[in-house]
Amino acid sequence: MRTAPVKTFKKIAGNETGSALVIAMLILMLLTIIGIAASRSTDTELQISTNEKWHTIIFYGADGGSETGIELLEQNISSAGFDDSGDGNFIRGNIAGPSLNFYMNATPPDLVPGDPNRDAFMPVVYPPNAPHTNLRIGGNPSLSTGSAIQMAAGYEGKGKGAANGGAFIVYDVCAQRIDRIDSEGAVGVRWRHLY
Repeated sequence: MRTAPVKTFKKIAGNETGSALVIAMLILMLLTIIGIAASRSTDTELQISTNEKWHTIIFYGADGGSETGIELLEQNISSAGFDDSGDGNFIRGNIAGPSLNFYMNATPPDLVPGDPNRDAFMPVVYPPNAPHTNLRIGGNPSLSTGSAIQMAAGYEGKGKGAANGGAFIVYDVCAQRIDRIDSEGAVGVRWRHLY
């Protein structure tokens, strides 16, 4: 009697019917796992490239804003302020601001601009939550180091002195770009204006 269960076990173990189905199911499960992993990897890479695209757009928007801020500062200095439009604000092309003489601002402790604390912004009109750039500008005056030379005056034995120096203001210009999807970037530059 003991030989009968051993024979049936050998008979069942030796039977290979249905093994192709099991192998096919294992291969299908393995391919499904590989497909899901590839899909997740593709989604992650797509999200990374989208974030990089927005980072680049916002950075160059802020960088261009700082260059525009330097040009606006030079125009403000050369005209000793902008003309009043009647309400204390100015509009220069596609740039507007609440201060006519921002070239006289000292460097503020918090240089990063925002909607409530800005010296200029562009575009002049934008709907709520639309992309725009804010500018904050301030500078501190200082005397520049002079240079002096002593020139011999020939037979008189006396020398003539020539010295030059002057003053300059180092302006800090900070541009903040606020863009879509609640993203923002800021770029600050330092600009020296000689008088």
